[in-house]
Amino acid sequence: MANEFIGEEGVWTNNGKEVTIINTYALCDSLGRRWMWEDIRSRKANSNIATWCVIGDFNCVRRSCERVGVGGEDINVGEKEEFNNYLVEMSLEDMPFMGKKIHMV
Repeated sequence: MANEFIGEEGVWTNNGKEVTIINTYALCDSLGRRWMWEDIRSRKANSNIATWCVIGDFNCVRRSCERVGVGGEDINVGEKEEFNNYLVEMSLEDMPFMGKKIHMV
């Protein structure tokens, strides 16, 4: 299975701290997302670098209100819980959206 992310490890120039930056673009299916999450989790667990930044499209939401274009359907509650647990396990913070929100019609 192909990885749905790219990563780079380097040194943050302003303070000399090592950092890993991962940019994700997750698959639409649950199994594909789980494989990607586990791959990233495993890489972090085996890394000597403590500072990680994981950004991009996880193709999953933390709350139902974040889903756009679903037509009023609620998403799988278990999937939301699994994603929220993943963020906690990875010590990731969900940064708030900045800028103008786009509403699909």
